[in-house]
Amino acid sequence: MLANIHRFSEFKNFNSTYYNSETGKPALSFYFKEISKESPKIGFFKFSIPFFYVEDLIVKIEMENMESQSLIKDIKEYHKKQAIRFLQARNVKVQFHLKGENNLFISANSMKLRNNGSYHFGGNVKVKINSKISEFSSLSLIFSKGNEPYSLTNQNEQTVLKIFESFHSIESEVLSKP
Repeated sequence: MLANIHRFSEFKNFNSTYYNSETGKPALSFYFKEISKESPKIGFFKFSIPFFYVEDLIVKIEMENMESQSLIKDIKEYHKKQAIRFLQARNVKVQFHLKGENNLFISANSMKLRNNGSYHFGGNVKVKINSKISEFSSLSLIFSKGNEPYSLTNQNEQTVLKIFESFHSIESEVLSKP
């Protein structure tokens, strides 16, 4: 996998969109400026395994156009990759277009996938829900089952944003464990 990330890091200003196979409408699109590679140092020691940083990541998700089976399969495969622990994103913006008038926007200095399947946002995290803006030092994003579009709560001194949509009703260990 590290070799694959290395080849992927050669892309600059990468943009991709996934479409709903039935309607042809865009479901998920993402953009990044580049993937940089850094080998962290502790004192005089330098790690031999590099860390990769997706720079200027922008993700747009049209929740009404998402296809449950393919998305959950892709996310499960993504979580199985061991090299993911060496991949982070910096200067991140994630936009959810939810059903109805609800729009949700997250911006953060960094984002990392955790082993439990959640996405951890760090640094100066801003969450804009419609016109209300809230700021946090960190945020965990979890996809889960539910009837409401989302919930924003504090759990054990951690701010947690759960995105609930009908396509998450399929059982998934990766997506439903906080």
